[in-house]
Amino acid sequence: MFLKLVKKKYIATQLTISYSLATLFLITVIALVAYWVIVDTLSKANHQFLSDEISIIKHILNKKPGNSAALQQEVIDIPQALANSVYHYYIRILYNQQNIIIATPNSNQTIPIAETKDQKIIEHSPYLLLQTTVNTDPKNTPWTIQAILDMSYQKHLIRYYQHIIFLVLIIGTVLSIFLGLLISKRGMRRLDQLTA
Repeated sequence: MFLKLVKKKYIATQLTISYSLATLFLITVIALVAYWVIVDTLSKANHQFLSDEISIIKHILNKKPGNSAALQQEVIDIPQALANSVYHYYIRILYNQQNIIIATPNSNQTIPIAETKDQKIIEHSPYLLLQTTVNTDPKNTPWTIQAILDMSYQKHLIRYYQHIIFLVLIIGTVLSIFLGLLISKRGMRRLDQLTA
């Protein structure tokens, strides 16, 4: 009788562990995939946002070269109006990759110009910089357009998701152990009925 009880407990424990580990594995895979999708989507959105801003500046420089009001609006006014937005960004237009032609105020407090030479994309926490050149006049040196995004909000959002995923994993672990116990006890009851 005692040996039968020990075997029953051993089998119940094995079933509980197996069910719990399988459930925990599935929850972990789902949480990691969800996290990866969120981070990847934010990264793509950030790059697309900066690419769009650069395209607008290029359009103004190529199609309306003498329109300084449009350039000022896009480089200075709009970024300042969005200073409290989650997409707080800066624009710089440089000559010879070092001399500022026009820039959003405080853009030099983000990524120093000296660190941006010969790179198209720079991640310098918490900033992301995309840059390209534009030839406004074939006789002159091309200008460099730099779009810089303050990613503080996005980084905060990613940390928030990390905490949520960690909480889901803890709750999932507890629930998987509980469900494993419940399923194994039910299975053992049926086994007792079959062998009785």
